[in-house]
Parts: sequence; structure tokens; C-alpha cells
Amino acid sequence: MKSIITLLVGITYTFTSFAQVEPILISEQTIKVRKAQEFYFGFAEGDEIIFDLEVLKGKNIKEVEITEYPSTSKFYDFKSKGVKQKRIKVNKTAIYHFKIKGGGLKAKVCRAKISRIPASVETEDFDTSIRWKTKLDSTYIQRFKKELVSIDTSIVPVCDRVERVHSQTNLENSSISNFNISLPQNEKTKLRTTELVSWGYWIGVGNEGQEAYEKEKKKFLMKKASQLSTVDPVGGLALGAYAILVNPPKGHNIQYWFSGLQNGVSHTFAKGNSVISTGRITNITQGSFTITLQNDNLTKGINVNLKISAVMVTKQYVNKPYQELKIKKTEYPVLSIDY
Repeated sequence: MKSIITLLVGITYTFTSFAQVEPILISEQTIKVRKAQEFYFGFAEGDEIIFDLEVLKGKNIKEVEITEYPSTSKFYDFKSKGVKQKRIKVNKTAIYHFKIKGGGLKAKVCRAKISRIPASVETEDFDTSIRWKTKLDSTYIQRFKKELVSIDTSIVPVCDRVERVHSQTNLENSSISNFNISLPQNEKTKLRTTELVSWGYWIGVGNEGQEAYEKEKKKFLMKKASQLSTVDPVGGLALGAYAILVNPPKGHNIQYWFSGLQNGVSHTFAKGNSVISTGRITNITQGSFTITLQNDNLTKGINVNLKISAVMVTKQYVNKPYQELKIKKTEYPVLSIDY
């Protein structure tokens, strides 16, 4: 009889202990959902999760999903009008991820409630909070950087012509001559650029001017041609590596203007009045310009020799590979009891 009483007392105690395990509220809050709201909580092995979601404002919620972290889906509802008393059995101690997506243009207002029923009184005080840790992952990514491998400088002839400019009293032809000069265009590709950096000019009148040029050319060939890899004294002038010391011979002079458009306004950037003139230009390197020649001689027309050479600089590049270290920071949740 005593044994039966003891057994009944034990059964009564066990039933009473089990009956005392009530749902424990983890989170209850009213939330405004635009894109998504997410929650993370830890649960003990044997727990039963109870999830409720009530839509207070808006027709429905686009998606509701409960996942055992990191990716095992336990519950999913699409275009949900609410979730009532959804129960999920926890097979092992883990973190659960609750994700609520609003959808649509307007925010939705919901009340979300998350509770747990422990398996026994021993896990009633289980800490459901989580903490975030940071993991650093390093990887190497192949990149390419443009590296200069060569620079080549060349002399390009732009103009070599003789222009007849008539006298002031010539009734059939003007004593002013105008013509346009187009400079070589810059070129640019991904791995190669060619740029006009400067140009030089020589203007000489008649046979006197041409003879002076030939003398200058001989002097250039003896002094500078081998160093500069060009036989063109005007090219040497354009490089800025050769100075032409002009001692004008006797002869007829010519007035000249180099003019072009800048911001829609014509401006003169070089001019002179002599039997021989030279110059180096570095500020006008693209487009075209006009050369104006004027003969102030009343009775004699003149021939004007004009030579222009440009300096082109070509840069060659290669794409050189290199490894770039990338460090990716990833935050992940852990149970507070494991922290």
C-alpha cells in the first residue's frame, strides 16, 4: 500500500511540474515594414516556438519566413494576411531567423509575437538573446594596371609650300593671301596615345629666304641632326632643342598673322614682318588655324616659302596583372551562452 501511495505522489509531482511549463514571451512588438524586418533568437533543444503575426495596416505581407540559421527553412508564407499560433519544434539548440517582407509601395504595420514553450523546467531560463561576431575572409583578386612601356617622339611635316603674294598695285589679284592649316589630330586608345605637343614654323621670302634655309639646314645637320634623329631644322626648332638664329638677308619682307578661333572669338597668336621669321608654338596644338600673308610692296609680287613641322609623342602602355588583397567582413549571429 505504501508503494502505491509513493508511485501516485511521484506521478502527481511529475504532472504538476510539466503543467507548470508555460509559454515564455520572447518578443512582442508593433513594427512598420517597408522592405523587410528581421529578428534573430536562440532556442533550446526541445523548445516549441509559437509565432503570431497580425497585419494592422495593409492588405497583406509579401513574405513571412522562419529559418533555422543559417538556411534551413521551417516555415514560409506568401502574401500572408497573418499567422496565428504557428508552432515549430526545435530539434537541436540553434538560432532562428524571422524575416518579414512588406512588399508594395506603402509600409505595412504589423504586430509580431514570438514565444517559446521549454521542454522542461531546466530550460526555462535559457538565454534566447544573440550576439554578433565578425568574420574576416581574405581573398586575392587579379587586377590590371596600365603601365607605360615606351615613349616615342617623332617629327611630322605639316606644311611645305610656296605661296605667291601679289603686289599692292596688281589689279587682278590681291596683295593678301589667306589659307588654312590643319594640325595632326591626337589619337587615343586604351593602350596607346599619340599627342601633338608643339610645332615650329619657318617663313622665308624669295630666293634669299630659301638660301638662308639651306644654310641653316647644313648647320643643323652638322650640329644636331644625329642627336635628335631628324634632318629637319624646323623639327629641331619644334622640339625646343635647336635655336635658329635668324640674321635676315637683304630682300623683300612679308607681313604675316596666324589666327584661330578661341571660344568663338578670332585671336592672333603669332605675327611678324621680315624676310625670314621662325617660331615655336606650344599653346595651339589641335584643330586648324588661318595664315594671312600680306605684301606691302607696291610693284613686285613675292614668293613666300612656308615650312611647318610638328612634334608627336606616342606613349605605349600594357595591362600589367597584379593581385589585390580583398578582406571581406561578414557578421554572423551566435548564441549569447556561447559567446
